[in-house]
Amino acid sequence: MGTLREATRLGALLLGLWPDAARADAVFPPPDTCPPGSVPSTSHAGPHCRPAAECVLSSMCGAGEACEAVGLCIEDVPCGGRLPPGDAGVCTEPHVVGTCSPSGACSVGSCELRNVCVQPSSARSGCACRAGRADAGLADAGLGSAGALLLVAALAARRR
Repeated sequence: MGTLREATRLGALLLGLWPDAARADAVFPPPDTCPPGSVPSTSHAGPHCRPAAECVLSSMCGAGEACEAVGLCIEDVPCGGRLPPGDAGVCTEPHVVGTCSPSGACSVGSCELRNVCVQPSSARSGCACRAGRADAGLADAGLGSAGALLLVAALAARRR
């Protein structure tokens, strides 16, 4: 009976030491919609709308699109993921949170005028939407190696 118990503890210990590589790269899916001039994206910072690639001529755009100057409300947010302490502000990503008002104002972020491929202005209604952003910490929810080891140690101490 003692051998089975020891084998179970050893198995739990080895399972706790298993690399967390698969979970470490888990990110949420990109948002379903984004403001004009941005595209859905995702990273360890969470789902977001990133600025679309800039254009010079409408011939660079897809069917039914034109290269136009669009005012984008852009906010720089930390990259997320497992950055060393103190490096959180070093790595940032631009998130488009909406389009600028006609006066060039943004309620969040700063207004940047960019030439991007969009539906011609006569065909769009001018949305000033805010894309949701999930907390990057949620992507790392779950037990890692250290958590599994603590669980095994707690169970072993409880049985004594």
